[in-house]
Amino acid sequence: MENENNGVQGMPQGATPESEAQAAPEAVQQVAPEVAQTTPQPQPQPTPVSGAVPPEKPEKKGNGLVKGLIIGGIIFVLVAAIAVAAIIYFVTRPKTIDISKYVDVTFDGADGYGTADVDIDDALLKDIKSAMKDKGTYSEHKFDKVLDSFYDYEVDPDSELSNGDKVKVKFDISKDKFKDYGIVFKNTTVSKKVSGLKKIKKFDAFEDIELEYSGTSPEGYVYISGAPDGLYYEADKTEELSNGDEITVKVLSYWDDEDEYTSYAQEYGQIPEETEKTFTVEGLDKYINDLEEDADAIEEIQKKAAEDLKDNYFGWDIEYQESSIEGTYLGVNEDAGSWDDQNVLVYIYKVTVKDTEQNKTFDYYTTYSIKNIKINEDGELEDDDYLWFSTTDDEVTVGQTSSGSDLKFYGYSSVDEASKAIEKEYDDFELTSAFG
Repeated sequence: MENENNGVQGMPQGATPESEAQAAPEAVQQVAPEVAQTTPQPQPQPTPVSGAVPPEKPEKKGNGLVKGLIIGGIIFVLVAAIAVAAIIYFVTRPKTIDISKYVDVTFDGADGYGTADVDIDDALLKDIKSAMKDKGTYSEHKFDKVLDSFYDYEVDPDSELSNGDKVKVKFDISKDKFKDYGIVFKNTTVSKKVSGLKKIKKFDAFEDIELEYSGTSPEGYVYISGAPDGLYYEADKTEELSNGDEITVKVLSYWDDEDEYTSYAQEYGQIPEETEKTFTVEGLDKYINDLEEDADAIEEIQKKAAEDLKDNYFGWDIEYQESSIEGTYLGVNEDAGSWDDQNVLVYIYKVTVKDTEQNKTFDYYTTYSIKNIKINEDGELEDDDYLWFSTTDDEVTVGQTSSGSDLKFYGYSSVDEASKAIEKEYDDFELTSAFG
């Protein structure tokens, strides 16, 4: 059994309740200063000023957390919405294709006569197809429709280019023409400055050609020779030419349209300095058509006709005595074709013959004619071999022979009778005449 002095558990040995009670206030006094040192003391509060707003009470930690979660949620939703909108935009927006990256314009030829050549890179077709497939709009029909638009382009200007010119390649494609296919185009007009064309030289294209006139005025014609390679010549009139006519000759290129020399310049590096030139027809023979203007030739022919007349056979015992020119007719066929008689000269002669058996002279009038008489441009006969004369078939009786028969000759009894016969025979000619 425990000692009764230990009646309260934990009490110091030898201590009594009374002693413990006496010791308690002392212990409290000892502990109190220590507690005072460690316990926070209340701070004095400032005296409120009249009209001042009292400071807000700090929020409770629980409320701030909730508010932060709400704001964070809103921001998250907004970001997510923007992200979704961005994805939709980038997925659904048309793809832009820059045509200028695929088009190359090159130039060829000579300065002033250059041409433009347009080349479209095959990569353009591949990129269009790829873009349409990416957008889910591809089909062969739609793809072909897009391609057809690229075949329809205009080059302005496309010829006779000079260094420094600006060439534009215009595609018939509006920006949004194929937007429904998921593609749009930009730079549908491609511009490029002309460069690299070689310098051109000019030459006299008429220096070495020759114009050869043939035929008889006014039915002459011309042949042009001596054309340089790549060129040919045309005259505005090549037939039915007369001396003194003017014809215009134009030089043309075999490879170009009229009045263009682009291909010729590219091939030969030169162009004609002048493209046309005027020439005067000369050197053609002409048909006698005027009694006064061609008087010298007409007189020369008349003398030859008189010589021919003198050499004729007149009959047995008949001798030629003399002849004289009494009149001249010139007939011109204004409407003659190439195979028709162009003119006619008719001379009226008074002829005196002698019947030697009777020793008697007789007079009569006859005609000598010749057709298609030509002279050169100087008005002279070129060759008299062609002077073949004809006489009339009409007969005239001038007297009796010694035997009593009629003495006849081819001719007429008077100038007037001869004139009437001429006018009747050549009524399809325009006749002029001179007498004496």
